[in-house]
Order: sequence, then structure tokens, then C-alpha cells
Amino acid sequence: PSLTTNATWDKNYSEEIKSMTLDQYASSKYIQNNPLIRLLTSESHQASHDDDIPSLTLANDHLEQAKKLLETKCIVGLYRDSEGSLARFYRYFHWYDHGHTTPKSYVSGDARDEISKKRDLQHCRSDLSHDGDRWLSLASSPSSLSAAMDGTARGGIEKDSDLWRTLVKSNELDLQLYEYAESLYRLQGREIFRLGD
Repeated sequence: PSLTTNATWDKNYSEEIKSMTLDQYASSKYIQNNPLIRLLTSESHQASHDDDIPSLTLANDHLEQAKKLLETKCIVGLYRDSEGSLARFYRYFHWYDHGHTTPKSYVSGDARDEISKKRDLQHCRSDLSHDGDRWLSLASSPSSLSAAMDGTARGGIEKDSDLWRTLVKSNELDLQLYEYAESLYRLQGREIFRLGD
């Protein structure tokens, strides 16, 4: 399968990538290198498609800087626990007034407008909780995810294959940051939200 995309707004968009398979992309000059670490640490120089300049090499210092940013500036949510994550966000940001179903920010103003905003917020939450993000649907279905990981699903990647190793190598620090975010999610659950593991 190709990496068909119409994200023409993305600075990394390329017509050439549009028709590539994942294997072709992974061995091309277009492959991303730890994009999340680069975003969080402002080390954004990655060779662009037309550059002959090598990308800035990231180090463990960049990983530690990104971890510190997550720890001190973020309430972590996980897609695989979207309902629990949304509940944390609602609670932390006081989106509901004293546990009622009326968002605080919508308490004043025109009653019809309040009802409309409340309905929009509930609809958005429902869509995410029940339908999920269509681009991340593999993460919500253990059987689909497992099939993708063991290569039995269409477009799946066999663990420890050359493609798998290439993608892991190119995103090694991002993967470590994700593991840290998972542990931070559990820690915040205990320390901020007083939840059990």
C-alpha cells in the first residue's frame, strides 16, 4: 500500500512521497527522524527534501529536555485510554462546574448558546471516545494492532524485519519519549488525580 496523503499544507508534503510504499519511504531521503523530540526541543533542523545539509544529530540531552518539558508543562493523555484521558482533562482544566455536566466556561451568556456549546462539547467527546481517530484506529483495537505488528494485517510490519529496524532506528528517541510518557501518565494518575494504577 502507498502512503497516499493529501496533506498539502504540511511543509514536508511531497508529491513524490504520495505514491511511495512504506518500504520505499523508510529508505528514502524523506524519512522523518524523531520528529516529536525535534518539535519539543526546537531542534527542528532536519534535512529538507532538497537539502544536501545533513540533519542535526539528536542526543540523549534532547531526550532529557523533552522529558522535562512533558513532566513540567503537560498533562499527559494516551490515545489507548482516550476516555480516561478526557476525564483527566475535564477535571484538571475545570471544564465542568463541581462535577455537573455544564462546562464552566459556558455558564454565562445566552441560554440557547450555552446549550449549543454544551451539545458541541459532548458530541466532540462522544466522537473521540466511541469512534476514535480514524488515522489512529489500530491503537484502539488490540487485535488489529497485534495483526499489524506481526505482519498479518494488510500493510502490517513484521517485528524485527529490516523495515521495522529502519523505522525504529529513525525514531529511537521518540520511542523512548513515548515510553516515558506512558510512565508519566501512570504517575500523574496517582499524584495529580489520585487514581490507582
